[in-house]
Amino acid sequence: MTWDKVERIRPFLQLQPYIAQCRYADTPEGDVLDGWRHHRPHRRLNLADRFAEFKHVTHIDRNRSWFLVDQELVVADVVINRTPRYRDRSRFPWKAIMRAYSGNCVFVGKPEEHQDFCREWGEIPYHVTPTYLDLARVIAGSMLFIGNQSSAAWIALGLNHPTWIEQRNNRNDDCHFARKHAWYDGNQMPPDLDKLPMLNHLAMGSNESWN
Repeated sequence: MTWDKVERIRPFLQLQPYIAQCRYADTPEGDVLDGWRHHRPHRRLNLADRFAEFKHVTHIDRNRSWFLVDQELVVADVVINRTPRYRDRSRFPWKAIMRAYSGNCVFVGKPEEHQDFCREWGEIPYHVTPTYLDLARVIAGSMLFIGNQSSAAWIALGLNHPTWIEQRNNRNDDCHFARKHAWYDGNQMPPDLDKLPMLNHLAMGSNESWN
């Protein structure tokens, strides 16, 4: 972790009502949270549930958001992100997605991720999101987020936002939340955009979020 990375994350984290302070330190402080990576429960769980079991707290309610934003920035109906890791080209219908949403979608993420996506699946406008708060605002302002297992996908899941996730074959539980408006791989497809739920992600809203 570097100071620059912290500054990209910090504004979004400090907006959350359950976080009192977020700052950079040269050495570790407080409670070590990495132990969940070595916690291997007998049953298959997503990453949030594994962390909850490691810290001996209740699993998060599947239909409750744990992230909030201060504003919803409407850039496109569909927001797409795809990182180099956790891909499954054999099952996820990126060609069909580009046909269906072309002209009504934007790509978020790193410039090299956008270039790679365009080479493989066709041209899509790129929207710059300098911080995670910028990214969360754009996702919240959309009707649907589509992407693979990444930090952007976790923001969408944390916002309890309509989300369609490309999963890697042997990691298909990590980001899996059983929700009415979460879809996974190519065998589960979301409805038409006009049938998706309209959710309120604002910090002053009441979308089943943390008090």
